[in-house]
Amino acid sequence: MKKCKDCNKLINEIATRCQSCANKGKNNPNFGKHLMGKLASHFINGETLKQYFCVCGKEISYQSGLYGSGLCGSCSCKERLKDPKNHPSFGKKINVGRNNPMFGKTAGWHWKKYKQIGFRSSWEVAYAKYLDKNKIKWLYELKVFDLGDTTYTPDFYLPETNEYIEIKGYWYRDTYKKFKKFKKQYSKIKIKLLMEKDLKVLQIIK
Repeated sequence: MKKCKDCNKLINEIATRCQSCANKGKNNPNFGKHLMGKLASHFINGETLKQYFCVCGKEISYQSGLYGSGLCGSCSCKERLKDPKNHPSFGKKINVGRNNPMFGKTAGWHWKKYKQIGFRSSWEVAYAKYLDKNKIKWLYELKVFDLGDTTYTPDFYLPETNEYIEIKGYWYRDTYKKFKKFKKQYSKIKIKLLMEKDLKVLQIIK
């Protein structure tokens, strides 16, 4: 893997800077430019407005269509399996598990703030307010647990009962498998799962 020329973080082979450094000051391609319509730096003869499709018919991003392989993730993986030695990733570390720069970090947006803390959902905010109302001490995303090839971060920790709380509306992709793996690997740690019906019983949500 290449390293960012400014901060030495691991980056994609085709990049020169990490996203953070590339977006700073004059490194940002939009620096000093008007960002609307045809004056936007990313407007290139209308390419960004076109739709691009993989050979399988699935729509792909304009970056992949213009500058990438022109394939969706699934087809790209199939091509790698067919002829791995001629694939651009041959001999390079794939960004999965511990090789991923995001390993050990919580992913996703913190879009809702309460008490100067960024939460990932309105249900988490409602639960935090419920705990405050009942004078229950809590900490948000206190600890990241190592699961081997991935990590897991429970939503809340209640120090008075030494218990973790996970708030879930529905399960994204393999998050349920990750939750089960955590429970098996850290069987001595207390954790409670609160789904929609549980939150309604506690009158946290309607």
